[in-house]
Parts: sequence; C-alpha cells; structure tokens
Amino acid sequence: MKKFATISLILTLTLASIAMAKTLSKPQLTDLKKRPELREQMDKMILSMFDMDIMIHKTQTADYDILKEDAERILQAIQEIRAKDPDSILYKHLKNLEEPTSLLLKYAKKQDPRALKYPEQIFSACFQCHSVYRKNPLY
Repeated sequence: MKKFATISLILTLTLASIAMAKTLSKPQLTDLKKRPELREQMDKMILSMFDMDIMIHKTQTADYDILKEDAERILQAIQEIRAKDPDSILYKHLKNLEEPTSLLLKYAKKQDPRALKYPEQIFSACFQCHSVYRKNPLY
C-alpha cells in the first residue's frame, strides 16, 4: 500500500508540474504563463519534493545533506514567491509550507531522524494550495 501511495504521489507531482502553465482557477492569480517568476520557483520546489520522496520512500534511507539542500531550496523558493506576490495572496499557503520545511531543515542539520516526518507535511501543504487555486489540483 505504501508503494502505491508513493507511486501515486510521484504521478500527482508530475501532473501538477506539467500543469503549471494552465490557467489558475481563482481570479486573484493570473495564468502562470503570465507569471513565469512564480512558475520558476514552483518548479524548484517540485524538484526538491521528488528528491525527498524518492530518497525516503524508495531507498528507505535519509541522506541528511540532501534533505538539508532540499529544505533550503524550498525555503529560498518561498522567499522568492513572497517577493513576487505583492498582494500576499499566497501568504497563508506559503506559511503552511514554510513551517514543516523549516522543521525539516532544523532536524536535517542535526541529522535527527525526526526530519523524516516532515516531507509528507510539505507535500500536503503544496496540494492544499493547489486545491484552492486550481480547478483540478492534479492538473
């Protein structure tokens, strides 16, 4: 069952990445084709999420250096998106993503196994935002 969930998550993330160019369903955000600076940052985050998912679920190991790099990349992308979101439309969603990512970074730096519980929360935060701003959060 866990293998199916991992495959499903990878497929979902892939579909979400492909869909970045489609029109967002909420009028406050414009089509990502018109906001390439946001898409670029979201693409950086999705690469880190793939990385975490493969490492933790496929290999069942934790490379804390990679987790640290992934968390830092996501946090940097969050800052970049905030800077390009002057109306703070995504504030709540970015905060929901930032909290578990910061904890992941904290524990990865200490090589603490507690770091492994945060990738799932990070994935969840992404899809919560997608469910608000997309007609279909998978596309």
